[in-house]
Parts: sequence; structure tokens; C-alpha cells
Amino acid sequence: MEKARAGRSRQRRLEMTKENEAEIGYLFMPEFWRKGFGSEIAETLVNLGKNTKEIENLIAIIDPVNTASQRILEKQGFQWDYDGEYIGLPAAYFKMKL
Repeated sequence: MEKARAGRSRQRRLEMTKENEAEIGYLFMPEFWRKGFGSEIAETLVNLGKNTKEIENLIAIIDPVNTASQRILEKQGFQWDYDGEYIGLPAAYFKMKL
């Protein structure tokens, strides 16, 4: 749905994954961690999802040891859904019902 290069963010997106569900995603270079950019982008993407009538659920996939990303998602209203794999790596899946 939306792809853009935001400042020093490698990528941010809100992408439909299946009917009525979209994934939020963003990636930063380490020198931009812990500066509030993740929270800003997550909030923007959640608001975009809330204002898109066909989206009922948002999901996010993070590294399960990345507690900063987990806190960002929880502050936005996401809840842990399950642990699994993503492209062969350990992953924690979070979900938000809009």
C-alpha cells in the first residue's frame, strides 16, 4: 500500500497480507535506534491502517529478542500473537484488531 524512504529509515510500509489484514514494517540503521523514529513511524502506520476501511487487523513481525520493538508495538496496542519464523529466522508475531 505505501512504500517510502523516510530519512534514515531503510523502509517503511503498510502492506496488505491477506483480506482485511495489513502488515506494518520499518527498518533503521543502528545509528538511528533509540531516537524515537520507530515510535513515530509505527504510530503513523497504525493511523493509516485505522483510516483504511478494508483493514480490520494489523500485524507486525519482529526479532523476538528486540525488546525495544516489542515496547513500541505494545504502546500502539499490538498484542503478542505467536512465535515462529520469518525468512528462516526466529520471529515474534504481533497483532492488533482495529
